[in-house]
Amino acid sequence: MKYDSEAYRRLKEEEKVHLAALKRLKEQYRLLARKKRLFQTLEAALSPPEALEELEQALQQIREETARLEARLDIALESTPPDNVPSPTTTEPPASDTTDSALPEKTIGRIRSPRKPEPPHEREED
Repeated sequence: MKYDSEAYRRLKEEEKVHLAALKRLKEQYRLLARKKRLFQTLEAALSPPEALEELEQALQQIREETARLEARLDIALESTPPDNVPSPTTTEPPASDTTDSALPEKTIGRIRSPRKPEPPHEREED
């Protein structure tokens, strides 16, 4: 039985060595897999060819649309008679067809402050 006990201990020691080596290999594999994912992510972030291409296409479309709209605006401004062109310094809103009496009372109060009755003009002697 001593022989079986020696063989058993020897097998157990070999198994421990083998399991320790397997554990180191698994840890190395996990580290390498993590590094690989990190490098792939970093590479994708630094040089995303599809993303840059899509961004360039979107910017080009915006530039073209802006150029078209500016051209239409220029044509519209050139074809408008000078009498109808509003002055850039004019801050008055365009006259509306609705009168103050057509607006509800609460809305009128929000638009302007209530009018105070004017005092009679008695001093016209000066």
